[in-house]
Amino acid sequence: MMIRNLLYKSYFLYYKYTVILTRTILPLVRDGLRRRRRVVAIIGPRQVGKTTLLRLVDPSRSRSGSSILCMDDPDLRLRLLANPVGELKKFGRKLIILDELQKAPALFDTIKLLADEPEGPSFLVTGSAQLQLLPKVRESLAGRIRLIDLWPFSLREQVGRGDVECGLDRLWKSISKEAYDAFPAEVQRDINLERRWRTAALDAQLVGGFPPLIESANAEKPWEWLADYRRTYLERDLADIGRPSDLDQFARAQRCFAARSGGILEMSSLSQDLGVSLPTIRRWLRFLEISYQALLVEPVGSAKVRMVARPKLIWGDVGLGRLLAENRNPDDGAWYENWVLLELEKWRSAQSDPPSLRYLRTSHGLEIDAVLHGSDNRILLLEVKMAKVARPTWATPMMRAREILNDPNAFGVVCYRGRTIEKLARRIWAVPDYLLLV
Repeated sequence: MMIRNLLYKSYFLYYKYTVILTRTILPLVRDGLRRRRRVVAIIGPRQVGKTTLLRLVDPSRSRSGSSILCMDDPDLRLRLLANPVGELKKFGRKLIILDELQKAPALFDTIKLLADEPEGPSFLVTGSAQLQLLPKVRESLAGRIRLIDLWPFSLREQVGRGDVECGLDRLWKSISKEAYDAFPAEVQRDINLERRWRTAALDAQLVGGFPPLIESANAEKPWEWLADYRRTYLERDLADIGRPSDLDQFARAQRCFAARSGGILEMSSLSQDLGVSLPTIRRWLRFLEISYQALLVEPVGSAKVRMVARPKLIWGDVGLGRLLAENRNPDDGAWYENWVLLELEKWRSAQSDPPSLRYLRTSHGLEIDAVLHGSDNRILLLEVKMAKVARPTWATPMMRAREILNDPNAFGVVCYRGRTIEKLARRIWAVPDYLLLV
């Protein structure tokens, strides 16, 4: 354990002083603004780097401070609310950046008015509380806004490769319905780089990806930072979003949800364990979803066999979830699966045409952890295994899944903790997690 802690410390010091961390959604943001969508919104939980990302979108304006308007400033907020049209028209056709816009929801109507003018400005806005932001979006900005999710750092972002194609990018672009039998993704084999990527992957699987944890001061005591973050969420964000009548009861429910991460959600079981009604469980689950604390992965349907219809629960940050579940075991299979599926969701959030993310499970127990289905009918089956040595038997459920999905050429990948890419069967490969995700 001491050696591992030293590796983590050296890893954080290396990246703090030598690597510029980039975000994978940055091209999506710039593309949305170039296309004159007029309004682009970056939405995500607190402390994921939304304000920092704004400065990366247009560095020249960020340095001058002429267009970033932060709603945390009460004087600025009051001035804008007193004369919103007049104040925002001063910028002409320039890009106006409004940070933490959920604190001034009255500005949505003004944004709609100016965005509809041919010579009006374009807007880049951020919001931390999705529930506060989306109702006004639906009412005022439907069809005028592009919503982009920002999650905590993905693995590739943590190692400074947010602006570089990862293995999954290359794989998704290369696979097709054609039946060629080769692994299409180019893989960079550099011993020093791979050692850093493996160390980063192990750490991400344990403490998550919130940007402040990349800083060496917080990296040495991640659980203290996560505990403080959790208290802030309960006391501030949750009160702003939904004001549950009993925060203590909700905190207990939050721990129960986290303990079920990576598994199929049994809401009736939760209802019995917590002694509350099913509508209350659904309402609490919705609170977790809209604040990016939890993600639901829906199942694949099939007309051929009977399928499980319940969603799978994925926690929005592995470190926070482990804190709530009181589980710091780095070799827990459910949390490893949670981490990989969350990485897939972060990857999807950076795609201009994201595939759907679902899972497959039949009533007889056949399960594929993730099924990526593109708009062009590309299918990627992905299984998650904790093992460090690949086994040919891993291919069997994928071959059966091909029959269920009626796609004999669906590409299959087993994401595992090994160090070599291994062929398991025709178009089915075992790939180390750090090579697939970085």
